[in-house]
Amino acid sequence: MIEASDVKKYYPVKNTLFSRTGRYVKALDGVSLSIDKGVIHSLVGETGSGKSTFGRIVMALTSPTAGIVKIDGVDLFSLKKKDLKSMRKRIQIIFQDPYSSLNPKLKIRASITEPLKLNHIEYDEKKIAAVVESVGLKPAEDYLDRFPGELSGGQRQRTAIARAFAISPELIVADEPVSMVDVSIRADFLNLLKETNRKENLTVLLITHDLFVASYISDRISVLYLGKIVEESDKNGIVGHPLHPYTQALLDSIPVLGEGEREVNIKGEIPNPIDIPPGCRFHPRCPFVMDKCRQVEPEFREIETGHFVSCHLY
Repeated sequence: MIEASDVKKYYPVKNTLFSRTGRYVKALDGVSLSIDKGVIHSLVGETGSGKSTFGRIVMALTSPTAGIVKIDGVDLFSLKKKDLKSMRKRIQIIFQDPYSSLNPKLKIRASITEPLKLNHIEYDEKKIAAVVESVGLKPAEDYLDRFPGELSGGQRQRTAIARAFAISPELIVADEPVSMVDVSIRADFLNLLKETNRKENLTVLLITHDLFVASYISDRISVLYLGKIVEESDKNGIVGHPLHPYTQALLDSIPVLGEGEREVNIKGEIPNPIDIPPGCRFHPRCPFVMDKCRQVEPEFREIETGHFVSCHLY
């Protein structure tokens, strides 16, 4: 469903309002990723790793500096405006913040019918009610005539999900969809995505900083660090047998009931994407760093069947 090849996104750094320095923020620095139809694939990484930028490129909300992105075999950025609009009937996004992603001046009914009208899709009140109730807002008549300001954060995010589901897309990009909702209802959202994936053969690109969330819902997981994928495998490979030190540290950071907080082996913050370290970009924080790591960038190689990693330890 998604085939991305060597995708880069560089943002020029400005000294003043009108002048540039010749330096760039390298949000994505060569990301290649394939996602099969009907798969839930998570892109995991810290804030600043570039994962949301990749999601926006997949949605054609921003253009890559270099590289190719294909949706179902079609080069997304070679499409004319009319064809791109047609493609957008097939892909939808759920944004992180339900407080800013819904128009506060539109009632819930209008928010959900707006994409149907824009895409010239026929609908009736029964269909709208069914979509609203499918995301747990029951009965629908209690919510359709409310404004977003009358809903809780969880109810707003359910509305955003209903809006995305309304046109029956083939691909959903979910950008941190549960990070701003109450912990007690996160499982409901994740189960809803899993159920829709199963029933409708929906492809999901889940963008998250939380490896626990990714391991709960995903078929495959890619770990992104400073604009590059450093490890990719199925869920069991990432959780049960992580290879890259960064993936291991992400797993160590997950709280375990009864153990309290555990010490994470990596130190410091993710480096500035303007000044990416030479060699392995993780080497300034890696507990296993070698001289080679500081000079030579490791290849992204298949170490085990379907399990890829970019690390000199292997």
